[in-house]
Amino acid sequence: MTEKEIVDGLVKKAKEYDADSFGKLYEIFYRRVFGYIYFKVLNEQDAEDLTSQTFIKVMEAIRSYDRRKGTFISWTLCIAHNTTIDFFRKNKKKSEIEITEEIFDRDRKVNPIDDLLVKIKNKEIWKKVAGLTENQRNVIFLKFGMGLSGKEISRIINKKEGAVKALMIRGLRTMKKMIEISENEETI
Repeated sequence: MTEKEIVDGLVKKAKEYDADSFGKLYEIFYRRVFGYIYFKVLNEQDAEDLTSQTFIKVMEAIRSYDRRKGTFISWTLCIAHNTTIDFFRKNKKKSEIEITEEIFDRDRKVNPIDDLLVKIKNKEIWKKVAGLTENQRNVIFLKFGMGLSGKEISRIINKKEGAVKALMIRGLRTMKKMIEISENEETI
């Protein structure tokens, strides 16, 4: 069985209030949801709290999930995205990435974005990502950090697929320019 088939079966049972099935969905998707939220808030405690809130909302709304409209993870990340936006509104915080050595410390016992760092090994790239707009960061993280499709990303951030592609292209072009500038400064 593929992961999609397993998830579909668990969702079907969870819709009938099967706690064990929902628990398995939680186990399968916790790290991905936590990683997405952590990427946005950069605070482990806040990310844990928001991840818990997200799964409570998922549990409350699971009967409304329709797999024809997208994957379970994209639906769940959409809820996580909205929960995070509510958090920033409520706390009047800005979603700004501050790149610190702690984020890239591979020796930490708990590194919430370890899976992402395995995929994108160069911390200089993440310094460039920090210079992008929030929407561009979200799109690039969801595409390259989580491997989601443009359609899934458009559903999560509530933008048309064409807008997602435009954000991706602009973000990658901006990063390319920043890398070229850095390389030129190093050769001087």
